[in-house]
Amino acid sequence: MLLYTLLVENLIGLLLPDNWPGILINGSADGLTGSVASAVVVDKVPNIGALMTGEAQDLFTKLIRTGAGASGAFDWWISGLIFAAWAAAFAVGGWLMSKTRDIT
Repeated sequence: MLLYTLLVENLIGLLLPDNWPGILINGSADGLTGSVASAVVVDKVPNIGALMTGEAQDLFTKLIRTGAGASGAFDWWISGLIFAAWAAAFAVGGWLMSKTRDIT
C-alpha cells in the first residue's frame, strides 16, 4: 500500500488531466485537507480574498492546494463524497471477500 501511495498513484496522477488525480484513493483524502486549507486562507484571512479577482484567486487556490499536497483536488465536499465512495467500495469488497471464506 505504501508503494501504491508514494509511487503508483503519483505516476497515474501525472498522466491524468487537471482535477482527475483527486478521484484517486489518496487524492480524495488529500483533497479534504488541501481544499479546506485553501478555503481558509482565501476566505478567512482579511484582505487576501478582496485583493484578488477570479483568475488570480483560482491560481492562488491551486498553489495553496499544491503546497498542502493536494494538487488537482476538488472542493472539500466533493473530495469528501469521493472519499466516502472509496470507503464504501472497500467495505463492500471486504464484506464480499469475507462471505466467500470457508471457516468450517
